[in-house]
Amino acid sequence: MLTPLDIRQMEFKKNFRGYDERQVDKFMEEVADAMEELLRQNHHLQQSLADSETRHEKYRDIEEAIKNTLVIAQKNAQDMKETADKEIKVMMRDAMQRAENIIQQAEEEGKKIIADAQAQAEEIEKKYREIQKQAEVFRTQFRTFLEVQLDLINNEDLAQKKLLEEETNDQTNEQEEAV
Repeated sequence: MLTPLDIRQMEFKKNFRGYDERQVDKFMEEVADAMEELLRQNHHLQQSLADSETRHEKYRDIEEAIKNTLVIAQKNAQDMKETADKEIKVMMRDAMQRAENIIQQAEEEGKKIIADAQAQAEEIEKKYREIQKQAEVFRTQFRTFLEVQLDLINNEDLAQKKLLEEETNDQTNEQEEAV
């Protein structure tokens, strides 16, 4: 490729009419070719630079979109965490309330069972005292009955003894009278 130094140092042979035309034309052709090549390269480089700038702008847009997406994702993650925390708190409150309700119901049932058991125990104790009274009355009545029976037996024995004595006395009197 032709350089600016080559152009500056180019010397044409002189001829009686001046420079050699073919040589000048050839050099001019080379300069023109070199310039065309430089223009093409320049155009290509400008095109490449424009493409690079376009891609760079696209990458910048993508980078900005990624940053925005990342910010939104972080915000969404924070919002989701806060929402989950709130839901957990609500669930914990509900669970605690249900647990308190269950405990309260269990305590009420326990109190009812205890009250029923106490009522049954009092009823059983009342029946027991009544049975004891009935047993005492029965014993007293039976003792009285036995005493009456013993008195009757004793009275009968006495009556029989009297009868025997009277019979014996009558027999003795009869024998005395007979004698």
